[in-house]
Amino acid sequence: MNKKINDINKPRGTRDMMPDEMRLKRYVESRIRSTFERYSFEEIQTPIFEYLELFSIRSGDKIKDDMYWFSPPSAEQKEESSVLEYCLRPELTAPTCRFYVTGSLSQLPKPVKAYYMGPCFRYDTPAPGRYREFYQAGVELIGADTPKADAEVVTLATSVLDDLEIDDYKVQINDISIYRALLAEFDMDVQNKALGLVDKYGSTISKHRLGVFENVTEKELYQEYRDELIKLFSDNKIVDILFSIIDIRGDKKVLDKVKKLMKEYPDAVDAVDTSSLNDVFMYLELNGVKNAIIDFSIARGLDYYTGIVFEIDVESLKGAKQICGGGRYNKLISEYGGVDTPATGFGMGLDRLIIAHDNAMKKTNTEMLSRKSDLYIVMIKPNLEIEAKTLIACRKAGIRAEVDLMGRKSMKANLNYANKIGVPFTIIMGPKEIEKEMVVLRDMGVLESADQGNQTEMSLSEAIKTIQSKI
Repeated sequence: MNKKINDINKPRGTRDMMPDEMRLKRYVESRIRSTFERYSFEEIQTPIFEYLELFSIRSGDKIKDDMYWFSPPSAEQKEESSVLEYCLRPELTAPTCRFYVTGSLSQLPKPVKAYYMGPCFRYDTPAPGRYREFYQAGVELIGADTPKADAEVVTLATSVLDDLEIDDYKVQINDISIYRALLAEFDMDVQNKALGLVDKYGSTISKHRLGVFENVTEKELYQEYRDELIKLFSDNKIVDILFSIIDIRGDKKVLDKVKKLMKEYPDAVDAVDTSSLNDVFMYLELNGVKNAIIDFSIARGLDYYTGIVFEIDVESLKGAKQICGGGRYNKLISEYGGVDTPATGFGMGLDRLIIAHDNAMKKTNTEMLSRKSDLYIVMIKPNLEIEAKTLIACRKAGIRAEVDLMGRKSMKANLNYANKIGVPFTIIMGPKEIEKEMVVLRDMGVLESADQGNQTEMSLSEAIKTIQSKI
């Protein structure tokens, strides 16, 4: 049966990537890996699909609405005593914790400093910078429960942005234990729902102020979220306090203001006094992180966070501005059956990092990213043996080299092709050059230091060294 073209379109929320897009993606990935490894984190890998229970054990079956899940083939089901369900991973912290509990990761010396990079999947409404198949890069620092460890991961996240020359970012930090202390009289389910609403309200208001939501006023958004919070509590007092705190942001001095607002809740005041926020900011300042603030709208909607949480926004991305999020989760590993183990980490959206880096590309040497080859070899008359030897020598030297595969009949046609693919150099060889064991190196005028049209006769080894020094 013949299918209509619409039947084989790519699924919504996914992408096909052209070679130039892939070059940019691989470049950004390599820069991130380099930064992670400079901080002595080592790469790990977990499966793209996991048992659904890894994620539903904490969130219930409702999580299925946001995930891609499936049952294994019937042959595998027959081998099992219970019904199995798998899912495509929606994030990478839970798989890393599973690896720590069930694998050899826990045998490494503490702290374990692991990083990962790979695709994740969520059923979400596609938007610029938000896909159903998306790529995540992140780290987990397992075994250390100190402010210095919290500051280490925040500093690392900012270093990734600095190394990608993304400079319009801000770091927002909070301590979720302060909110937990304020809501201590309520059960965990109520706390988690309230913090989820606080986090969502803070994010929505921030985006509204960037002009993302045009058909609603800030007052209407306030009332909408206030009504939802009132449903959770028996009186309005705690809601009033929550809304008075959400808008507080600034340096360490704002902590005194927060204590005054919570003065009727001594446990919450104590939580501010014992919070590690002051120490974390001290370490950040020592590490050269300048653009960090305390922001009480940051509550991180995931309910496994226990202490310091943070987000990094890039304002130029507007509605997709959150580029990084993370924090401390000291109970998650034990909830998966392991021993009590403190941990902290973050995840970064690779897709958004690439978008944010797009403007910064103008400031960097992008010539390597804009072309697929460094060299095109042109034979004036066919000589397969010499052509092959030249090609092998150049490729062994690390030069991205290619030859004519189309059977072009003239040097002009070959040079036109070299111009189209944007190679910076061509090597031209005819009978005279072959007889003298020389080549003609032609500058194609691509590089900033180019001398367009310049042709110099030299040995192949000299040509290779010249190309290596330029690319």
